[in-house]
Amino acid sequence: MDSKASRRLIMKVVTALVVLVVALIALMATRAGLIALSPKNIFMGMFVLIVGGALLNMVQAFISSDSTSPQDESMASGPEGRN
Repeated sequence: MDSKASRRLIMKVVTALVVLVVALIALMATRAGLIALSPKNIFMGMFVLIVGGALLNMVQAFISSDSTSPQDESMASGPEGRN
């Protein structure tokens, strides 16, 4: 497994753990009566999850995409600019 795949796997696991913790906290708050669940709140939560997931996918794709622009000579020659 290369570093790119392992980084992607770690990101997915961390995201899943954060979502799980937030869902558990929301469930506990609902059972304690601190949050009143109405259909409006449920649909707003679904909307936020869908839009947030789409934004997360776009950010992950942007971070993991390789640069396809051509490099100039100073960048392509070597670490200190020498050949």
